[in-house]
Amino acid sequence: MGKQRFLSYSKFNETKIVSPGEVKRNKFAIDLTKSAFSCARVFSVNPKNQDIEIYSLLSILNSSVVEFFMHKNSSLKAGGYFSYSSTILDKIPLPKDFKKNEIHILSKYRLLPTIRNTEISQVYFESILDGIVFELYFPEEIKSAGKEILKHLGDLKPITPLRPSGTSPQGEEQMSEEEKLAIIQSEFERLYDPNHPVRFAIETLDSVEEVRIIKEALK
Repeated sequence: MGKQRFLSYSKFNETKIVSPGEVKRNKFAIDLTKSAFSCARVFSVNPKNQDIEIYSLLSILNSSVVEFFMHKNSSLKAGGYFSYSSTILDKIPLPKDFKKNEIHILSKYRLLPTIRNTEISQVYFESILDGIVFELYFPEEIKSAGKEILKHLGDLKPITPLRPSGTSPQGEEQMSEEEKLAIIQSEFERLYDPNHPVRFAIETLDSVEEVRIIKEALK
């Protein structure tokens, strides 16, 4: 990953992930507006590897696992704020093969909230994404506990890339906002069903020791 100084103008013309330098909780976000920032410290994260899907990376960076890593390796300031640095960001150990799963689809669901059940659906999609990241970092532990999530997400319906209006490449068919919202709402209702294995895994994930330790440390 690459973090950019203000003078690296070319990087600000790219889609990038940004984060404040002083945070209580991870607040990484996608910037689609080609913005630069003149206030305080703001990090720009631009994947060096073009094979890395930026929405997948966003969910990794906002996960409990990475937040735990950042808190353990960053300075704690007054008011409960952690001071992040580019040195520590560069040391984040990314999980293997995280590009080869449905995390990027769910990440886009999370960034485009549904009209109905907005808060519930967003929180639930966040929980699924966090559970997936735990599975990516602790695959054997999650599997042995019977809390796997990824194997139950092979039929997720994708939505076209989220882009600023008017920036779609020529020839790329864009879904309407209504079509995207309909897919997200439908998938939320399917995955939120009490009998769906994903919901069962999410609600009982704390039974895995590694998950419990990390979540307790972040309280």
